[in-house]
Amino acid sequence: MFDERIPVPKLKVRTTVEFGFQIEKFRQRMVVNNFSEHTILGYVAAIKRLHQYYNCPLESLQDENLIGFVCSLKEDHGLSISSMRIAVGAIKYFYKHILDTEAHICNIPYPKKGRTLECIPYRERN
Repeated sequence: MFDERIPVPKLKVRTTVEFGFQIEKFRQRMVVNNFSEHTILGYVAAIKRLHQYYNCPLESLQDENLIGFVCSLKEDHGLSISSMRIAVGAIKYFYKHILDTEAHICNIPYPKKGRTLECIPYRERN
């Protein structure tokens, strides 16, 4: 689960009043759309981590920056595919509904889900 409890390197982050308003608007919109509490926490944590990672206004980020951030979740932090998918969902929702832009989000791919084979018990014939 993408969670705020996952350690994040302590960087000097410029938290602006505007970013605080954006996060609150983001949270309120998800509450109104009846997202689960766990989804809200995960999405907010993902956007805060994105802001910490680049330490700049999210409006100024390009497609390559967003893809680089998602890649860093796996390579630098060792997070799972599920956590990466939560981050991509959060980014797409944030850019579409809070920043009112869809230019960036259509180029961010969801990480492919891992597939596992179901274990079928083997029964010997007599």
